[in-house]
Amino acid sequence: MHIALLLEKWNSFTPPDDTVKKEIMRIVSEMTGMNLAREAIKVQKGVVYIEADSVLKTELAMRRCMIEGELRKTLGKKAPIGVR
Repeated sequence: MHIALLLEKWNSFTPPDDTVKKEIMRIVSEMTGMNLAREAIKVQKGVVYIEADSVLKTELAMRRCMIEGELRKTLGKKAPIGVR
């Protein structure tokens, strides 16, 4: 039983920021055809913040639900809770 509790704890860890950033970069590129710099993406307390010009910000806002859905599909329960 102690092993099950330990494994449950490990399962709840969030993925490293770098993994999330790579997925965001891939998803945004596939959906918009625009590339994000790794430095433009910040992950804080389970929320992804993207710094971009107004054109890309508008495009991301329109596709936010799709981006979040794709993140949940690829990262599962460990996906960020939102994209801003």
